[in-house]
Amino acid sequence: MDKDTLYARWLSGEITAEEQQELKQSGALEELEAITRFTNSSSLPPYDSKAALEKFKATRMQPKTATVRRLDWRWYAGAAASVAVLLGLWFWLGTGSSSLDAAAGEMAERTFADGSSIVLNDGSSITYQDSDWGEERRINLKGEALFDVTKGVPFIVETAQGEVRVLGTSFNVRAWDEHFRIECYSGKVAIERNGQIDTIVAGEAGHWRANKWDIERDLVAQSPAWSDSASKFNGEPWDVAFEELERQYNVQIDRPYIDDPFVGNFQHNNLDTALYILTRTKGLQYEINADRSKVSVFK
Repeated sequence: MDKDTLYARWLSGEITAEEQQELKQSGALEELEAITRFTNSSSLPPYDSKAALEKFKATRMQPKTATVRRLDWRWYAGAAASVAVLLGLWFWLGTGSSSLDAAAGEMAERTFADGSSIVLNDGSSITYQDSDWGEERRINLKGEALFDVTKGVPFIVETAQGEVRVLGTSFNVRAWDEHFRIECYSGKVAIERNGQIDTIVAGEAGHWRANKWDIERDLVAQSPAWSDSASKFNGEPWDVAFEELERQYNVQIDRPYIDDPFVGNFQHNNLDTALYILTRTKGLQYEINADRSKVSVFK
């Protein structure tokens, strides 16, 4: 195994005991540990996903204070008529669409009236109209989200890549651009794209590759890696990993296009280490600008 691959496996925490001994004997292990100490002391502060959620709830989910205005008696008749019209429109049109957005580098969560819940990964968003949920629960997702669905009427997640249909289960949907992956942690889900339907159960994942469903039968995770402040990839194009790094660290990355599959992971608490993992195995270099908002990756 070449040394760059060994370096990346060590940084991502996937190195074996034999490979670590090889690094130690070559003297490279001491160098890597020194690099990590430096980047940990000079890079971004650790990302606290729980703190991000609390911040979101503190800034976006606080109850609004109602303002009371005393009405003159002469307004009552007109007001009553107006209320009747408005109530009629409300029952006819429903309550309208609701939405939830997760900012770059943060997560957002919501629990619905039926007890189902959703946590959005950073940069993701949902829209839904829960006034229709008596017959069908339907959510439109852009990005990635973890769902925990209570039993009841069908629960449908719409994405630009396809649909996921469940009755009661927990699962993760990743739907960015053409990338479409579903991991099932409990229960069973049906996934559909381009008229092709497949079903996965707990401990399985479905990934759309080469115009068909690629089903992984040995999923051991009980939750998505991003819920533990990490991003994990299992054969996605390299560019997908760079796009996720852009969202997690809220940076812009100028880079050459790499279509090769990437297997590995990076943490969300150190930009330098994440960039090292994504660039070294391809022999790429990178530079970060002074305010750490832009990255240039080059050969």
